[in-house]
Amino acid sequence: MADPLDDEPEVWQSVFRFLQRNARLVVDVDQETLQRRPPLQGFLFQTGQVRHVEARPGVTQTFTDPANLPVDDPYTLFLFENQEIPVEDLREQTGLLFLRYDDLGQNWLRLFQHHNIDVGPEANNRFQWAHLQQHGCPLNALVVADKYAYSQFTDDTFEENLGALLLALLPEQISDPVHITLITDLWTAYEQKSISPNEIYDRIEHHLHTARPQLDAKVTVSGYEHGTGHKDRFIITNYALFSSNDSFAFFRNGTLNKETFLHHLPLSVNGSKAQRRLERLAAISSDPPQYPRADRDQPLLLGSGFGINRLLDTVASSS
Repeated sequence: MADPLDDEPEVWQSVFRFLQRNARLVVDVDQETLQRRPPLQGFLFQTGQVRHVEARPGVTQTFTDPANLPVDDPYTLFLFENQEIPVEDLREQTGLLFLRYDDLGQNWLRLFQHHNIDVGPEANNRFQWAHLQQHGCPLNALVVADKYAYSQFTDDTFEENLGALLLALLPEQISDPVHITLITDLWTAYEQKSISPNEIYDRIEHHLHTARPQLDAKVTVSGYEHGTGHKDRFIITNYALFSSNDSFAFFRNGTLNKETFLHHLPLSVNGSKAQRRLERLAAISSDPPQYPRADRDQPLLLGSGFGINRLLDTVASSS
């Protein structure tokens, strides 16, 4: 393998930083060959120590069997030198990131470099939810936290906002279920707007079933503990964190009516920020609060749906 630093120094410096910070690296060579590979020596053997590297000869061949694809390890990244590996098919099947070394120049920086996305009528390239695709995909799990998202279900703006956002990011079809979690202020939604968690869940489920009939979407809706004060406005996917200066209700009647910025923060360098948010949201999703109802014997559970999400479950199991 020729030294890629000669051709794409910015890309490979970013790749090496990612490997140093985040990755458990599995390489399809024997240990002796691994130590002779010049492009990786600087990373693998700096300070004389091997860094979280496993030589596993033949591991590449396991990916020819769909049953062996690690879809429930949502942060996995695969880099291949072998040109025969069908990385595009694997991305579509799993929602995970499979890349060839030769493709890094085209794909790496858009996924693993910070970007500001201008939202507003004066932006040169008028904002559409599809602008998130190049930074947020592929994915097989998605968490949206927006305290005020519930209002989209009472003022009929869901389809052109969160509904359109989901369709922009979600695949048409993958081999395993895709996990979607919305966390919003369900207490206020029920108390002030008389809309229940089940109604919000049904609206999302119907929207996705109509627009993505081949997609097995496992949807969860969860509510914040009353009075927590969190005003979250972010989206987390397998490889990206999107943070917004405003609630994700950018459109009304087809017109862009907000002026703000969306910040794309790749998990390669913002993993700790995402980790803290996911840990807090995992606790909410696993144990939804309850709304006491004076006219009923049972309180209202501020949650609905399947209650599963790879991003949240992985954090919960490691804590």
